[in-house]
Amino acid sequence: MPFLAQHPVLRLVASPQHLWRTLSLGIKTIWLHKLRSFLTALGVVFGVASVVAMTVLTAEVGGVGGTRRPTAWSRLRGWC
Repeated sequence: MPFLAQHPVLRLVASPQHLWRTLSLGIKTIWLHKLRSFLTALGVVFGVASVVAMTVLTAEVGGVGGTRRPTAWSRLRGWC
């Protein structure tokens, strides 16, 4: 931490007052822009869910790391 104490800009960034100010500004911004915050969170949820779903489906048909045999549903879809 001696380097942070000597550097003029990093000393201000590492201060507890700066951290509190940054957190309070972030919370205020989220509170003021509720719709944008909700849509962003919804996009993250859908993005994570789609990655998980694609990982499960590719593992189902023997993709990356897939060790299970194809099911009737994947045979119907023509994946194997």
